[in-house]
Amino acid sequence: MWSVSTPGRRAPPSASTSPADPRIRPLLPRKRSPVADLDLSISQHPDHCLVTARGSLDVTNLQQLDDCLAAAGRQATHLIVDLTEMTFIDTGSMGVLIQHWQRLARTDHLLVLVGATPANARALWVTGMAKHIPRSDSPTEALRILAENRLGTDSTPGR
Repeated sequence: MWSVSTPGRRAPPSASTSPADPRIRPLLPRKRSPVADLDLSISQHPDHCLVTARGSLDVTNLQQLDDCLAAAGRQATHLIVDLTEMTFIDTGSMGVLIQHWQRLARTDHLLVLVGATPANARALWVTGMAKHIPRSDSPTEALRILAENRLGTDSTPGR
């Protein structure tokens, strides 16, 4: 017979258990959750790249997002990230977007989010970053934001 106890505390006699005791569960490795459904594409243009994301972003695929944004950032000076078809973006993935926005901002370049809403990118509003990262409803509007930035007429980063 064996018992379960916390160091420094003696288990009461009723806590003695046998391996067949249903209260004792073996420690099994956790099952990994399947990778969230995600599709990323990059369209290169003369002065910007359009990164289109479809599906869901979470801890299982945030490295894919980071790699995609890094590759797009090597190809162009400005990034437009279309999140219109995103169903969910977790805080870790939002952190990746914010890091790339900060990296571009340090070199006077822009990352514009298209279709980011409180429904699919709640963390953007919870953290207050929605006030700082440029956002638009369409890629066409994002291009206008880039043009205004080049002309120096953009007065507010977020809508």
